[in-house]
Order: sequence, then C-alpha cells, then structure tokens
Amino acid sequence: MLREYDVVRLRRQSPKVPLDEGTEGTVLIVFESDPRAYEVEFMSPDGVSLGTFTVQDGDVELLSRPQG
Repeated sequence: MLREYDVVRLRRQSPKVPLDEGTEGTVLIVFESDPRAYEVEFMSPDGVSLGTFTVQDGDVELLSRPQG
C-alpha cells in the first residue's frame, strides 16, 4: 500500500491520465476505497507540474518513500 508523499511511477497509459508511461509523481492523498486509489501530482524531469490525477492502485508503482 502506498502512503502520502511516496514517489511513484506511472506503469501504463490511461485515458484518465494523459501522460506517458514512466512519468513520476508524488502521492498527495490516499483514498480508502475498493479498489484503492491515489491522488498523484505528476512532474516533468525538470520539476514542472504536469497535473494532478486520481489513479488506481495498479496504475502506479513505488519508487521511493520519504524517511521519517
């Protein structure tokens, strides 16, 4: 299960998320739904926001988790 502020990568393209596979983002909100969903802000490699989208659990994969 992902947590708020986890850094994730988009696993696949979706009509709901018009971004390329592999785009990275940060989890902002975890929705306790079935299936689980997350509000993620996706960023370009140079740090520009590409948008905030709601994604399903299987749409993203964990890259890193903040320490603390």
